[in-house]
Amino acid sequence: MRPRDFEIPVSWGHIAGVQWGQETGLPVVCVHGIQDNAGTFERLVPLLPKRFFWIAIDLPGHGKSSPFEGGHPIEFTHLVYSVKVVVDHFKLTKIYVMGHSLGAQLLCFFTSLYPEVVVKAIFLDGLVPMTTSEDKYLKDLREKFDDYRLLETSLLQKTPPSYSYDDAVNRLIKNRPNMILPEAAQVLIKRSLAVSGDGFRYSTDQRFKLLPLPLISFSIAADIVKSIKCPCLLIIAQESLKRLQEGKRIIYYTEELIDALKKFPTFTVRVIPGHHDVHLNEPESVAAQVIPFLNDTQSSL
Repeated sequence: MRPRDFEIPVSWGHIAGVQWGQETGLPVVCVHGIQDNAGTFERLVPLLPKRFFWIAIDLPGHGKSSPFEGGHPIEFTHLVYSVKVVVDHFKLTKIYVMGHSLGAQLLCFFTSLYPEVVVKAIFLDGLVPMTTSEDKYLKDLREKFDDYRLLETSLLQKTPPSYSYDDAVNRLIKNRPNMILPEAAQVLIKRSLAVSGDGFRYSTDQRFKLLPLPLISFSIAADIVKSIKCPCLLIIAQESLKRLQEGKRIIYYTEELIDALKKFPTFTVRVIPGHHDVHLNEPESVAAQVIPFLNDTQSSL
């Protein structure tokens, strides 16, 4: 399957992305993680069934997509809305979805909001955002506002730095919170650079240095997951699970939520060796889980 770029006009500019397969195939909407882009699926999708029409989007402010207008923090629900815009543009009434990290969280919300639309959902090392509690809500909201003010002030005072291509790739590998192989970084960075003088700059909206996560309680997060009616596959990277078991807080999901999923008949949970970017680093191991899930005739149709 050869990748094809596309653009969708929107009020703030355009949403870009990559397609694989024939448009007559079963549509799968794919959404990447924070500060990544549609290229995150470039190594995985060619290993998956050819009868599907794969639509991977660059979220606003990522890859080749226009950023949202400036002057305010980016909200999680705005990103969920951008998924709805893509679905409506292609006039899709039934879809499969596949998301990684933040993309999985967005698609979890979307699947909960539009259960009649989503046939099956694949969540790659992510499910719902990390939660807050009623007694911490105001503290967390204030911290969110204060952090954005500091970031905005900093961005206004700085000129985006320029790098050689090799330096940009090396910075991605070095600064990424989770291990990524050089060959995976080469794939990912292609849509994240813009020409700047004699070099390149990162094109990602720098507001995404702050996580655009909603402040929701665990009970709300659980209700969102419970409302999903279609079969779901959650693939957990072993290193992410290890961090949870060591008592470290990660943003992709909580151990409490993973335990709760055992009571949900629609969810299949698979733990596979690898780090958070296992779909990029070892796409074959992820494909081995995704293919039988897609081929299973059970769905919400």
